[in-house]
Amino acid sequence: MDIKLALVIATLFYSFSALSAQLKPCQTEECKSYFNKYKKNASRGHAQATAMLGEFYYHGYGVEKNSANALRYYLVAAKRGITSAQYKAGLVYLIDSEYKNTDKAIKFLHKAATKKYKDASYLLGRVYLTDEFDHKNIDKADFYLSQAFKQKHRDMPNTLVFISQKYSSDFESKFPLLDKAYYKQPLEMINGELVWSNANNVEVITITGNKLESLFDTQLTSYKRTKASLGSRLRGKSCARTVGCRTMSIQGLADLL
Repeated sequence: MDIKLALVIATLFYSFSALSAQLKPCQTEECKSYFNKYKKNASRGHAQATAMLGEFYYHGYGVEKNSANALRYYLVAAKRGITSAQYKAGLVYLIDSEYKNTDKAIKFLHKAATKKYKDASYLLGRVYLTDEFDHKNIDKADFYLSQAFKQKHRDMPNTLVFISQKYSSDFESKFPLLDKAYYKQPLEMINGELVWSNANNVEVITITGNKLESLFDTQLTSYKRTKASLGSRLRGKSCARTVGCRTMSIQGLADLL
């Protein structure tokens, strides 16, 4: 495959802020009310609520921004198997100067990536792709970026441009998995930019204003329903930690944040 013929001159684009662009700092009474509701459910043992509490602290939604508290709640939720919290814990360890620990970041990102969390796959690929994080490993970069490509991560087209230019003479030999993934699902050139071949058919959903709060309401209602009917009947075991106890996953909501 002559991938270079399909690419245009571009630079690597990657924005950590884009990974959590929907949730904004908010100190209104409504935002504080949602924070308190999630805090109450987290204290009752709901792992998903614990992960969301980390989000609120991380972004300053209903509470003052506090990276230490955000990381603390992410770690609790991550330990209890919440994939988005594993990813966010890895992200904090990777980019927060106060808590930076690349080895810990890779550990948590790997946990999320094994569960097909595409942001984790992409970020691991980026960690291994360059010397930026002192863990350059082209073989591992190839593996994780090929996974992110298969999952159609939004930043892969631009990353592919960067890689093909940097490794213009030996792309296929250094990135065999990514090359194979591209061969099976080639990108298209539209208005001078590489895009997914079905980009025109993809529905883009933007969550703003009250729509986000509606998602919060649905999530909070699911906790009540769980307690009332399908919740855990085992003393000391929360619904989130009990097999067969039905809850609404935070995964889909977290992907919007």
